[in-house]
Amino acid sequence: MRSALLLVLTLTLASCAGTNADHRSGGNDTDRGPRSESARGSGEDDDAKWKLEVAEREFEIATLEAEAKLSRSERRVADAERKVKDAELELAGFEVGRAIQLDREQLSLDRGSNGVEQSEMELAELIAMYEEDDFATTTKELVILRGRMRLEFSRRGFELDQREHAHLVDHELARKHERAVQELDDARFELGLARHDHQVTQMEVGLSLRKQERELQELREKAGDGDDA
Repeated sequence: MRSALLLVLTLTLASCAGTNADHRSGGNDTDRGPRSESARGSGEDDDAKWKLEVAEREFEIATLEAEAKLSRSERRVADAERKVKDAELELAGFEVGRAIQLDREQLSLDRGSNGVEQSEMELAELIAMYEEDDFATTTKELVILRGRMRLEFSRRGFELDQREHAHLVDHELARKHERAVQELDDARFELGLARHDHQVTQMEVGLSLRKQERELQELREKAGDGDDA
């Protein structure tokens, strides 16, 4: 009898314990449902805010990088413009210097030509003067020989000056002029490229910033909707 009673009490206690456990378990599930949804919503809001903050920092960085990129592009255009001006001045200076040099060379040629003429006239006078003199034959021959030598040197010097002048005009000055013109053409070409690249840079930077700004605005709107909820 006592054994049966103990068995009944044991079963009853076990049943009560199971019922209480079920009630506690059910209560926890019921309580955890709303709190879980609230926690999940709060987590999503935090995630949206974090993404917004990251996007804002990235937009600031992109803006600074865009300003630096545009500054470098503008600097390249300014440098190219300066090189064009320098090349223009160099060409203009060369042309002025060439004119002066050619005038000086022409003056030297005129002097050489005049020297030849003077030597020819002096020799002719000597020959005419000594031809009438039957005396001092040796002296006469020496004087005429010296006159002929002076004429020969004058002619050779004048011919050399002419060759140097031709070389100067046809080669040295021509090459320098060609080089100056080429440098100006190259500088203008580089300026055109720099201006073109600057326009492309402006378009790329503007498009990129507008795209990032739009994405940033969308994140701000999402974050705002989360705060309103």
